[in-house]
Amino acid sequence: MHDLIKQLDNFHNSTIHFNQVTYIMKSINFSYFWGDTILASLAPLLDRIGSNVKPMQHAVIELASAAGQTLPCPECMSTKPRHYLAVHMQSYGPKGELHVNQFPRPNHGDVSSMMWSSGIGRVEPRWISAFLRSVANRPYSRFSWNCQHFAYELLSFLGEKCREESGQEACPPKDLESVLPLQVFLGWKKYITFSISLSILVFITLLAFKGVAGAYRRFFFLKVMVHEDQRSLTNPLVESK
Repeated sequence: MHDLIKQLDNFHNSTIHFNQVTYIMKSINFSYFWGDTILASLAPLLDRIGSNVKPMQHAVIELASAAGQTLPCPECMSTKPRHYLAVHMQSYGPKGELHVNQFPRPNHGDVSSMMWSSGIGRVEPRWISAFLRSVANRPYSRFSWNCQHFAYELLSFLGEKCREESGQEACPPKDLESVLPLQVFLGWKKYITFSISLSILVFITLLAFKGVAGAYRRFFFLKVMVHEDQRSLTNPLVESK
């Protein structure tokens, strides 16, 4: 996160600003995360479910640079000009990514949806860095501080700063829940989310247990059959069945 804050401070010192902010939902690639685990067989099913259940997807805030401005990226391998900054929460903290193309970007395998986008206005990099500094000591939590919490709070903070300093019509609205998808981890909804998640976990566990039990029964049956065949071959008095 410190690198992202430093990058934003450099944007501010270079008089670079953003003119549009977009809230994006991205499906989680379970096949990527679970490909080498015992749950790999369930990943394709969850990929299909996740691509349609937006409240359970990954939230990203994307900012577009003002017309005629590019975002400096000394560490980028390509020399193509960057015009978009994606900010989102990971398990290790907030992350910033510079992109050449606007969402949706080509060659990205995940399913993404633009849920809300502001009109053309002005978003200052220092607003974003101020928000990041204010949440610097909050550790990632699946249920109390995840990507949805982060994106919602960042967009809310940008809306407050925008109305406070510029009074633009393109500011994110005060009532974000009216324009954003269901925020399942906020307020009382997190208890519903926990109940649903627990039910899904129990269901997956039962499926896994059923699969293991079935495999064990097949193994035991084959072992008994092999044992009986061996007895038949070594003891001619054993009547074949």
